[in-house]
Amino acid sequence: MQNSRLTSTRVLIVEDDEADYLYIRNLLSSHKSINYSAEWARDFDEGKKAATTNNYDVCFLDYRLGCRDGLELLESINTVIDFPVIVLTGGGSEEIDAAAMHAGASDYFDKRDVSATIIQRSIRYAIHNHQLKRDLSLMAHKDALTGLDNHRMFKEKLEDALLRANRDQIPMCLLFIDLNGFKQVNDEHGHPAGDAILKSTAALLSKQVRESDTLARYGGDEFVLLLGGERKVDALVVCNRILKAFESATHAADGKVVEVHISIGLATLDMAPENTVEELVKAADTALLSAKAAGKAQVVAFDEIETA
Repeated sequence: MQNSRLTSTRVLIVEDDEADYLYIRNLLSSHKSINYSAEWARDFDEGKKAATTNNYDVCFLDYRLGCRDGLELLESINTVIDFPVIVLTGGGSEEIDAAAMHAGASDYFDKRDVSATIIQRSIRYAIHNHQLKRDLSLMAHKDALTGLDNHRMFKEKLEDALLRANRDQIPMCLLFIDLNGFKQVNDEHGHPAGDAILKSTAALLSKQVRESDTLARYGGDEFVLLLGGERKVDALVVCNRILKAFESATHAADGKVVEVHISIGLATLDMAPENTVEELVKAADTALLSAKAAGKAQVVAFDEIETA
């Protein structure tokens, strides 16, 4: 009875010695339940090109690539790749081990000590630990309740978008969206009901925006929406579409229909006193306060209250 290949793992081997490459490849091929698909990059430049233009499950990187340094290559690609790197050397030391870990390596071992068991276990742990780090990073940037970007992630994306907008002279709109009557829902029906309203609001808002827009939960019952390349007139169309969708939706808590409305504050780059993240956020937040004061389901743009 033949053994079936259960899984497939794509491996990049950056190694300037063909004999060492073939040895590692043969160790990988000895595994019976995993199909290791090995690709060879013969030097620093080939390794950098392969790592940054293709996706792999794991990479083996030689510490010395001719006259070039493998750790220099690792440091140059570490921020753009999404797979673990295991560093190999022909003569190891604690100093090299520490330097490899500092450069971002997931594991490190001496080629003289390598075996099929060691290399396969190293791959397994490297991939597992890389996934754990990815999950932790995701948790740090996502709102646990709604699955949207959280405040921290949104601020990072807003900073990047503002740099591009100022550089390329393109318009940008920021919407602050707040739930009216949310405290009453929590007080009368409890926090589980409030959480349900927040999740349904996030789902409703997600259906009204484009994939290129950035929607996040800013905190509490407040959401933010960044519209890139849109002017005020375009943003107002989006605002009215959101208001209409929200008003026609049914909001339930404890099996009862509850009344919840939203208010929207709008700011654009040309409304902010200065083209900074802080000033744009402040302008949108100020507009939101005016919208809430104006009554239910209102939209107010910052430039409409500057002279008030």
